[in-house]
Amino acid sequence: MENLLLCDMTLKTLGIGIWGTGVIAEFHAQALSQIPNVKLVAAYNRTPEKGRDFSKKYKISFATTPEDSIELKDLAKVDLRKNLEAFKLSQVAASQAP
Repeated sequence: MENLLLCDMTLKTLGIGIWGTGVIAEFHAQALSQIPNVKLVAAYNRTPEKGRDFSKKYKISFATTPEDSIELKDLAKVDLRKNLEAFKLSQVAASQAP
């Protein structure tokens, strides 16, 4: 929580990425848009066409790999909307993040 606060105690914007852009991701994106100081910044999907459509709809970046999304400077957290196989892949990607 301390990295969200500036010295003057005003909140920074928290950039969120979504991995997996199915039906539940739509609900998450809508909910995130209602939270002050939270901004959806990127999406990744293993089916690029679905990921690009989602990214276009929400006017956010599309990452072609999980690793690409982790490297985005505005990304602070990732919301995983994945099956078990893809979750394991995301664990590998996250462990390699800088």
